[in-house]
Amino acid sequence: MNNVSLTGVNQRVEVKTTNAGKTWVTGTIRVRNKMKNNDTGKYDSSFIDYKILGARAETFAKYHGTEGGPLNITGDLVQEKWESNGDKRSKVVIMVQDFDLPPFDDSKPAASNQSNSTPASGFGADPFASKAAGIDLSSDDLPF
Repeated sequence: MNNVSLTGVNQRVEVKTTNAGKTWVTGTIRVRNKMKNNDTGKYDSSFIDYKILGARAETFAKYHGTEGGPLNITGDLVQEKWESNGDKRSKVVIMVQDFDLPPFDDSKPAASNQSNSTPASGFGADPFASKAAGIDLSSDDLPF
């Protein structure tokens, strides 16, 4: 099974368009290690390249293609191979199948980025909690 999911910071984003008008995105996600470096006392990071193709790339470019923002990507590891000046080269990239913008606190260890509190997205939260006086609806607003 080839599936990887990473949460980190969007370091580099390039939106490209083919001659046929198809959008694709290349970028780099910075993912922090869970443990501090013994020499520096800071968290080291890994920088992983990713690609997004097709309709997902258009959506990503429109809404999420900002550098420095939090990013969660899920996809497949793909080894790209090419030849340069007679030398065979390769690198592993993530072909993104899904992405999200999770809440992210870069000052805490990676394992602590998840919280048991109500998510910022509102899932699991009471959508009417702030409506203490109730919701003002007339019978014309109801579909039945």
